Amino acid sequence: GNSIELRMQRENLASLRQNFEQAVQNHEARLAKRARPSEPRLMDGYADHEYSERMKAQEDRQERQALLNESRHTGVMLEQRDQGIRDLTANLRAVHEVTNHLAIIANDQTGQLETIDTFAQQSADNTARGVDELAEASRYQKKGRTKICILLLVILIAAAIIIFIVLLSAGVFAPKKK
Repeated sequence: GNSIELRMQRENLASLRQNFEQAVQNHEARLAKRARPSEPRLMDGYADHEYSERMKAQEDRQERQALLNESRHTGVMLEQRDQGIRDLTANLRAVHEVTNHLAIIANDQTGQLETIDTFAQQSADNTARGVDELAEASRYQKKGRTKICILLLVILIAAAIIIFIVLLSAGVFAPKKK
């Protein structure tokens, strides 16, 4: 798009220069037709013809200078417009580059956020399993304590029975003879 506009501006500038040159040639041709010699008449001490020629030459110079100034002004304006378009293009490229960088950063961060989300979900799952395992361990521990207490009670009762039997066979509980 930008190169097409530049090409069109250059073609317009070339066309303006060609039109200017054509206008200058047409003007010079008109001046040549007007410059036919005529009978000089005296006017305040100067020949009318010489005065007329000098005036025509001065008008021609002024007209050429005006056309040249207009052509230069148009060229300057086109150059300024061209520079403005180049500046705008450079700015648009910079904005495009920043936008691309932001898209890359956002894409990278999306992957990082997904990884963080996955880790957070895994942590939540692991914590829930840990809570379940702690509850189960607590139940096993209670059962284990209960079994130990029952086992100790059985051992104490068995020991008491064995001690009682040993004492009975030793005669500790026999009535004493007087």
